[in-house]
Amino acid sequence: MEYDLVKRADDLAKYNQRFCLSPEQWIGCKVVLEGEWQSVRFQPDQRGNVPKERGLYAFVLRPAISGIFELGYLMYLGQTGHGSARTLHDRFGDYLQPSKVRKRTHIARMMEKWQDYLVFYFIKLKDATNLKALEAGLNDALIPPFVTSDYSIQIRAAVRAFQ
Repeated sequence: MEYDLVKRADDLAKYNQRFCLSPEQWIGCKVVLEGEWQSVRFQPDQRGNVPKERGLYAFVLRPAISGIFELGYLMYLGQTGHGSARTLHDRFGDYLQPSKVRKRTHIARMMEKWQDYLVFYFIKLKDATNLKALEAGLNDALIPPFVTSDYSIQIRAAVRAFQ
């Protein structure tokens, strides 16, 4: 009985996640996007609602608590289509395949813990020439905890120092 607290603390610790919430980074963000973000629950039956176009995407963790205000934690932000014909639809499908997810241990950890609570946000972008710059700009500003390298050179080393 006296060790229940230790067990509970250990159980909670596996869900502990570090976030960097920097107003300076938000203010310095110069990214301008044309279009609107859309979202679907990250479930296999939602793949048909994800367009076969290039763009940016994000995984947001949404706790399933009825009657609470809108709450979400940005976990990952990426792009698809830079240097390839891969689409948002393709990328959504990649994340549904354990064999592909396992190759990226940080993403595998995110999926293992919270897959049933993830929402897939996306924005279609007609001009795919600057997808990497848009991705880096947003990642620099928002510093999602499961992004490991898709930052600008100026931010990458600083972020790695606390990961």
